[in-house]
Amino acid sequence: MDLIAFIYTKEPVNLRDLEYVVALAETGRFVAAAAKCHVSQPTLSSQVAKLEEELGVLLFERTRRGVIPSKVGLEIVERARAVLLQTRELTERARGARGLLGATLRLGLIPTAGPYLLPHVLPMLRREYPGLEIYIREALTDHLMEQLRAAELDVVVASPPLGLDGLEHELLVQEEFVAAVPLDHPLARQAAVRPADFEQQRMLLLEEGHCMRNQTIALCEWSKAHSEVTIQASSIEGLRQMVSLGIGCTFLPKLATIGPFAAAAPTAIRPFSESPPSRALILIWRRSHPRSADLRELGLRLGAALSGAAEER
Repeated sequence: MDLIAFIYTKEPVNLRDLEYVVALAETGRFVAAAAKCHVSQPTLSSQVAKLEEELGVLLFERTRRGVIPSKVGLEIVERARAVLLQTRELTERARGARGLLGATLRLGLIPTAGPYLLPHVLPMLRREYPGLEIYIREALTDHLMEQLRAAELDVVVASPPLGLDGLEHELLVQEEFVAAVPLDHPLARQAAVRPADFEQQRMLLLEEGHCMRNQTIALCEWSKAHSEVTIQASSIEGLRQMVSLGIGCTFLPKLATIGPFAAAAPTAIRPFSESPPSRALILIWRRSHPRSADLRELGLRLGAALSGAAEER
């Protein structure tokens, strides 16, 4: 079906209908798609049915397990994605005519970085870009990258490894990891620790989906022999609380252990003695973004704001 035929039906297809179709294809369920589009389930269901009637084709097969795009539905979903992307980029280009100052910035942050970066970067953003409206979204890496590529976000702060095809990035900070152990733990008596010190320890990890989980596992070999005693948490704050209760040990990004976060729960924080492990935090944006040059400048300024914070002890 030609895209022109798709758009020019008896009643013009609006962008909201396209959003419903894409959301339904991505979630496979009317309830989940409605929640994603912030509308009621009956509203979304009726609009999709109305669109199918207007087009004269079945876009989705309804099954007991959910909905599945039909053959023609798959084609229309892909075209709808393209239309939505072009519309968002058109809006960005119009906003970009004013430059970054006075514009809107949609910022995505991974949960293991967001709360600990913002106290250091928000004051700078308010000072350097007084007219900037900032909308912050926190989610796991895969979800943020999907939203970035769909032009639902302007920039994302995440940690490699990542697929960066068609994207630009700027290093913000190379953040060290430190060890967090209970106050009465033998390792708390040491001034510094080594990854090998944790091979026989009960380790606390973040749940699947967090990039920091894999980075933590890579630091030592205990995961292979002691996966049965590993305990998982959904957030860094959950890890911190469990360490304070003596449940186990963990590794934390350094920015999560300085400033007000240091007093969040009583734990012993110890640096690594040699070649401290670290992770890169980078600012990522689409190469096609109309404000690409402004966003690179933003990355440089954010990096400068974070460089001093990462050196705190």
